[in-house]
Amino acid sequence: MHMVAKSTSITPPVLLPASLNSRQRGCQGGSDRWMPVANLPMPVAPAEKNRRQDELIILNVSGRRFETWKNTLDRYPDTLLGSSEKEFFYNEETKEYFFDRDPDVFRSVLNFYRTGKLHYPRYECICSYDEELAFFGIISEIIGDCCYEEYKDRKRENAERLMDDQEDKKDAKLPNMTFRETMWRAFENPHTSTMALVFYYVTGFFIAISVITNVVETVPCGTVPNQKEVPCGERYTVAFSAWTRPAS
Repeated sequence: MHMVAKSTSITPPVLLPASLNSRQRGCQGGSDRWMPVANLPMPVAPAEKNRRQDELIILNVSGRRFETWKNTLDRYPDTLLGSSEKEFFYNEETKEYFFDRDPDVFRSVLNFYRTGKLHYPRYECICSYDEELAFFGIISEIIGDCCYEEYKDRKRENAERLMDDQEDKKDAKLPNMTFRETMWRAFENPHTSTMALVFYYVTGFFIAISVITNVVETVPCGTVPNQKEVPCGERYTVAFSAWTRPAS
């Protein structure tokens, strides 16, 4: 009797999307970035297609079809379209890859594979653009110099807007405060209400006038007999009396 040794094969780790509804969480939430699955059985990877390197393939993005060469996508194997992970999106019936993503942003994604340069379309939402790049495994740091400054400015503006929204939400959840607490909060953060902002500017105006008055008081305003120079504060005592403290 001959013993036949059974050969075992280990399925290599397969990358699956960490989330399919991250668009609902906004820009600061999770993204559709592909992450390895842990503590779960690995799914069986789709069979590799025996395609030629120069074969024309079809990418269906939410009903809009894009055609490109296979070797164009293979230039960047660390991305979704350049790796075997895209086989999870292959439709056997239509013989095309289907992605339920934004077709407008995908134009910039596909042009990156074609030209090797990543551009940022100014008319696109910065959050949506970042989500699409994360889904297809493209880092935003490689954006071309012609669009980099515009991208960073939109990124900064969006971050500041999100911070303002968070502060507004915190303000809306504040409990009922006493008059003293309300006044203290108005002094500390004048942008909490219109009245606080008006009080802030009025107070700043009078402080500026007081400082200017104190400076002008020390400026020489001509000479008098038996004295070389007389400060404006002494020469025009009545005019400055409203802004100076009485001598003790």
